[in-house]
Amino acid sequence: MAPILPFLSEAMYQNLVDRDTDGRAPESVHLTSYPTPAAGDRDESLEASMAVALRAVELVRTLRAQAALRTRQPIARLWLALPGGELAEQEALLSLVADEVNVKAIELIGDESELVERRVKVLLPRVGKRLGAKIPEVMAAARDGRFALLADGSVELAGVTLAADEVELQASPKPGTAVAHDQGLVAVIDTRLTPELLAEGDARE
Repeated sequence: MAPILPFLSEAMYQNLVDRDTDGRAPESVHLTSYPTPAAGDRDESLEASMAVALRAVELVRTLRAQAALRTRQPIARLWLALPGGELAEQEALLSLVADEVNVKAIELIGDESELVERRVKVLLPRVGKRLGAKIPEVMAAARDGRFALLADGSVELAGVTLAADEVELQASPKPGTAVAHDQGLVAVIDTRLTPELLAEGDARE
C-alpha cells in the first residue's frame, strides 16, 4: 500500500486545487510548503504536559532495564509524582504512558515518601563527645529505624535530638519496587511479577 499513498495524496491535491483559476498554486502537492499553525492554535500547556509524559516513559524504561524486565512483560503498577501535580488532558496522557511502558495501572502520588524506606546514619565524629554514654542507645535506635524526622531537618533518636548536620538521611526503594527521579518527576514501578503477569508476558513473546 505504501507506493499508492503518494499517488492518492497527489490526486486529492489535484482535485482540490484549481490551477486554472489560481496560477500561483504549485503543480504538485510535493512542491508545496509544509503548513504552519495559525497564531493562537498552539496549546502550550498540552505541549508541556506531553513533554512530562515522555520523560515519564523514559524513566520507566530505564527502571525496567535496570530490573531486567523485558518490554513485552506487563507490570502491575506505576506510581508517578508529577511536577505541578497534574497534566493537561491527564487521563489521555496517562493512558498513553501506560501503553508505552506496558503497565496495568498508574497511580498518582504526592511524592515517593511512602514508597521508600528511610534510614538514619548517625555521624559519630560529630556527636560522639556530646552523646557520651548515650551512643549505644542512639545507634541501636538508628539501626532499628526508631526515629522521628522533625520539621527543621533534625532527627530524634532514643530521646536525643540530633541536628541535620549530625546525621545522614538515606532512602532506598522498598522491596519489590524501583525508583527514579528527573527534575521533580518521580517514577516508582512495582517489579513483582505474579504468575498471571508472567504468563501474559510469555504469551506476548
